[in-house]
Amino acid sequence: TTLVSGLNEAENGGVTLFPNPATNLVSLNNAEMGSVVELIDIQGRVLQKFVTNTSKTRLNVSNCKPGFYFVRIKNAESGKETVEKLIIND
Repeated sequence: TTLVSGLNEAENGGVTLFPNPATNLVSLNNAEMGSVVELIDIQGRVLQKFVTNTSKTRLNVSNCKPGFYFVRIKNAESGKETVEKLIIND
């Protein structure tokens, strides 16, 4: 398994999260269809988990408390994982 962290699109397969920091919705662009997306809190708990059905996905974070989170995107075919940092504000 390959783990990539940070914001460099070339290194993470082109996946982008915006806006970041976020308050309500986060757009997740360029995740391959069929990828598993997880929203993870700072303690490592998976708060949301779903499979993408489009290359442009929205993540609803309106019920999350302000703080630091991670979004893990795992490609079902290749097994490649990308982990992005996400900040949620009031």
